[in-house]
Order: sequence, then structure tokens, then C-alpha cells
Amino acid sequence: METIVFYSLAVPVLLLAVVVVTTPHILRAVVSLFLALVGVGGLFFLLRAPMLGAIQLMVYAGGIVVLFAFAVMLVRRVTGQYVRQTTRMPVPAVLLAGLLFVLFLALG
Repeated sequence: METIVFYSLAVPVLLLAVVVVTTPHILRAVVSLFLALVGVGGLFFLLRAPMLGAIQLMVYAGGIVVLFAFAVMLVRRVTGQYVRQTTRMPVPAVLLAGLLFVLFLALG
């Protein structure tokens, strides 16, 4: 049962993390970040670490993301332009992430 719950939380967290760094829409990235952080909080609860889960939900999902969303809405309203994020070097980023993944697997 724990395995099913783990994968039902871990897979969406990973997919949402990919959306955060690949989407050109900043508000969609903020919402995806919020949902990913809530999922990480759920993983902490699953690991029987309720203090870390509560801190994750209150500090990061509750505070930091709300601050990001407020800043995005404020910038959009002041400038009148939509803020778009772009990835200038996606191929080197993917290669570096793969290299770090292999390195962590080798060290762990």
C-alpha cells in the first residue's frame, strides 16, 4: 500500500518539476511549483516525518509560492506585459542533469 501511495505522489512531483522548468508561462510555473511542493510535503508525511511535512507545507507551499504568485501578478499589472520565461540552453541543461543523476547513483 505504501508503494502505491509513494508512486502516486512521486510521479506527479517529478512531472510537475519538469513543467516548472520547461513552461514558458510564469504563472503556470508557479502553480506547478506549488503542487510539486505539496506533493513533497505528502512524501514527508509518508516517510513518517510529520514535522518536515508540516514545515514544507507551511513555509514553502504556503509562503514562498504565494510570494512568487503575488510578485508575478504585481509585475504583470505594473508593466502591462506578460512575463515569459525562456530556456536558452535546454540541451546542456538536460545533459548536466543526466550527468549529475549518474554521479549520484554511482556515489549512493
